[in-house]
Amino acid sequence: MNILMVMPKSSHGEFFPIGMAYISSFLKYKGYNVFCLNLNSYDKPDYEILEHHIRKYDIKIACTGGISLFYTKLKYLVKVIKSIDQNIITIVGGGVVSSDPELILNNLKMDFGVIGEGEYTVAELVDAVTNKKDFNQIKGIIYKDERGMIVRTQPRPEIKDLDSLPYPDYAGFNVERYIEQS
Repeated sequence: MNILMVMPKSSHGEFFPIGMAYISSFLKYKGYNVFCLNLNSYDKPDYEILEHHIRKYDIKIACTGGISLFYTKLKYLVKVIKSIDQNIITIVGGGVVSSDPELILNNLKMDFGVIGEGEYTVAELVDAVTNKKDFNQIKGIIYKDERGMIVRTQPRPEIKDLDSLPYPDYAGFNVERYIEQS
């Protein structure tokens, strides 16, 4: 299963996507093929960049997220990804989803929202999508079922031992760019 982690282009200054970098490394640790895309690193239109990566890497799941400040960008990203390939599963996480999950699910039109810490949640969700398992048992997600009804699962407990996680995937998101700009 090929997964694309997408950092939205920001017009409010650049923030290193540390949460996505942790999720990327955790998914790689679990054996998934993860491709990272920092849209801030490109001057081309987002559509061109996304289409190139989606087609080149045969992406089946696209993950993105951020804080509430990124709401408009995230809504646009989900729309663009679905316009390129309607079958791509879209997952959005971060503070924007955790702050008001139902509102964000209804307005961003993503397939799944991740509420709270995403490392274990996204890994379980990718496993469920890959192996056609029931989503109800995955803690910390929101989605619409086949009838269009909102399903919000039980909250996921916070990770107690952060040292148990692999180091963040700095290379995938071009950390050198952030170092140069600081």
